[in-house]
Amino acid sequence: YSNSSGAARTIYVSLSSEWNIYLTKNTSCLTLSVLTSRGIENVSENLRYSLDDSLVHIASGNYAVIVDWWDNKEKIVMSDNKIYIHINPLGGG
Repeated sequence: YSNSSGAARTIYVSLSSEWNIYLTKNTSCLTLSVLTSRGIENVSENLRYSLDDSLVHIASGNYAVIVDWWDNKEKIVMSDNKIYIHINPLGGG
């Protein structure tokens, strides 16, 4: 990945359905939560196997993640310590 801006981070992620994802930085870890029709769900445990291999710890305390799932990739920009990600469904245009 590239990180030309000191304030922004880039994440590539793809999921099997349309989710709103919030990625927030805690003091020592990342929390990945999904906002679905059932409310906010913490999916960090489910994603751990993917995040462990792709998590990049930047010395400043910021984080960047590259997660490759299935076929689709969406480009998302993170600012500060919180990001908003909109994922299109698989097969969606």
